[in-house]
Amino acid sequence: MLVKAPSPIGFGGGSSLTSSAVLLPFTIVFLIISPLVSKIISKFGNLKPFIVANSISLIGFAGIFVSHSDEFQVGLNLTIIATGLAMINTIAMNVILLITPKNFGGVVVGVVQVFIFTGMALSPIISGLYMQNYQTQSMDGLEDISLPSSEAYQLIFLTAVFASCISLAMAIVIIKKVPSQVIKI
Repeated sequence: MLVKAPSPIGFGGGSSLTSSAVLLPFTIVFLIISPLVSKIISKFGNLKPFIVANSISLIGFAGIFVSHSDEFQVGLNLTIIATGLAMINTIAMNVILLITPKNFGGVVVGVVQVFIFTGMALSPIISGLYMQNYQTQSMDGLEDISLPSSEAYQLIFLTAVFASCISLAMAIVIIKKVPSQVIKI
């Protein structure tokens, strides 16, 4: 929406190619980093890279909150976010499977997936609420249309920063609670 909205609300109603140019680096980085995480885990363990990954995501979310005025800045920040999230996804599942008794592995993975899918469902709902409640009028040709305002985007990005802070805090708590003999720290 940010890419497709007319100026000054968005980037001027760019084409589908513009939208894909903003999102493509996120996908490419995710595809490259995810397989490399196993090498990182082998060398450094699980928990310290988990903290680093959460920190990287927090930096990306803070970056997009502070600076999202053009396609390049959004694409760059999404690339930083993708780096952190790719590491978090793999390391978190690895940690969960290592600390779970083997006979409960399937149940735990199922419950974790429920939480992941719930988060993926709640994020667009929260974003949609912000976009619906904070709108501005824009003249597009001859018709007057309502679009999400800059406050809506600020709230979306601020919520992402807040969620990332909670994730980082939880990762720090996990490091302090999980015995080092269970997982190589």
